[in-house]
Amino acid sequence: MHMTNRYNLSPLIIKPMEVPVRPEDGRFRVTELIDSPTVRKLKQLHWDELVWDWSEFLEADMGTGYHARMEVNQDANTLVEHHMETTCGKYALHGTCDCIQGDTIYDHKSAKVGYLKLHFDGITQQTNLYALMARREGRAINHLVGLIRLKNWDWKMIAFGHGPNDYPPIAYESAELPLWSEAQQTQFLEERVALHTAKDLVPCTPAERWKTAPSYAVMSGGQPRAKRVLSTQEEADRYVQENRIKDAWIQERPGCSLRCFKWPDGRSFCPVRAVCPFVDLLEAKQ
Repeated sequence: MHMTNRYNLSPLIIKPMEVPVRPEDGRFRVTELIDSPTVRKLKQLHWDELVWDWSEFLEADMGTGYHARMEVNQDANTLVEHHMETTCGKYALHGTCDCIQGDTIYDHKSAKVGYLKLHFDGITQQTNLYALMARREGRAINHLVGLIRLKNWDWKMIAFGHGPNDYPPIAYESAELPLWSEAQQTQFLEERVALHTAKDLVPCTPAERWKTAPSYAVMSGGQPRAKRVLSTQEEADRYVQENRIKDAWIQERPGCSLRCFKWPDGRSFCPVRAVCPFVDLLEAKQ
């Protein structure tokens, strides 16, 4: 793996960042296990060929700084950045839980508005694996909570009423997450390990590609910005009729695999896009 600095980030920014680590054989991180098996396999197969830029880790580094602040909460009843390990057959699972306080596991994230709605399944899976490891340590876990610091929250959405009805009133939100039984957690662990240890490479699922659904933008005349973006043609037509929009027309916007998308400067959210054998096939379908 090779690191570049295309945007001349200061050494003061780069030095504290965590250097990417090659996935270990037979040993999985929680965040790896709930993610795409193909991404992990391609990292292992092509580690020496991969080239990443330090700029791609800026957002993750901001989240790391936020987690570091939580260490002030450490006390006799609270474990912060608690590392745990367990096994699944001959394989090992390890992860660092943000916070265990009493019988509750808290997962802290620095994310964008709408994160809980879009990634509810992912954070639920992650915290349930932490709960399984904690239970195997002999801890009683009865609650899982996601705590999200909203890094793109805009006060104008509240002050001037520009946001949707469910726009959060502050730059923070939390949610109680479903807690599975220990049997369900164990079954999920076994299923994910089986997927990650299968020999064949398969295309990532739509969820793993961050596949978005088609949308329908209500446009007016030659204005560049949409009046409203809706999920179906029918909703868009109804919005035009109800609001009597002048010179209205509907722009259909096809769905996109955001993780696979190649930016004009060559970057991508996918760390293995350059060596992925399925990229051309996916692009042909979009």
